[in-house]
Amino acid sequence: MKEMVKDVELSKLHPHPKNPRFAPREDVVDQIATQIIAAGAFDQAHALIVRPNAKGYEIISGHHRALAAKKAKLKAVPCWVRKMTDEEAYMALVLHNAQSELEPLEEGMHALDSGMDQKAYAAKVGKARATLQDRWHAAEVFRTVRDIPHGSISLLPYWSSLSESGEPAKAKRSAAALIRMLPCFRVQETNPTSIAPSHCRRATWAAPRFCARG
Repeated sequence: MKEMVKDVELSKLHPHPKNPRFAPREDVVDQIATQIIAAGAFDQAHALIVRPNAKGYEIISGHHRALAAKKAKLKAVPCWVRKMTDEEAYMALVLHNAQSELEPLEEGMHALDSGMDQKAYAAKVGKARATLQDRWHAAEVFRTVRDIPHGSISLLPYWSSLSESGEPAKAKRSAAALIRMLPCFRVQETNPTSIAPSHCRRATWAAPRFCARG
């Protein structure tokens, strides 16, 4: 894999469309921007990892750093330019982001969308399958309910389909896993197959990033 470090204009950098983060961590962006401004330059030791594409360069590692550089009014940032296949780039997203503490549900969605089974994915990222299992189940449920606009989020269609297919235990594990991944949601006592927002920042539920945790 041939690579080199070079300064790349921020206008030519584009986020990876499958970046596992639901949204940037604004506090992280602000902190990095403050450090850049204080230093007067972007430290080359923190160069982004990118790969060339038709639009310029696709960010593999450094989405927060790119946003911070824009906030600090930089024109360009140092980048390691690497040629990667789509599969290599996809897996690198989570391997590099793991250092920045991906949320469990973000990791679960990345695993679910990888096309691998749990055993193969766990081996690829170097994690125990048991650690991945709850995150995987949570992502399955989240994929089902994420587009429901507001109000109670019913898990009944998902629950029923799994029960009918002879997997009621999996349905229960998946629902329980999602609840653990989203601590700002509660189970309605009158309807154990429904989740309702308890203290979200917005009335409309769209994704975990809108929830005020803990």
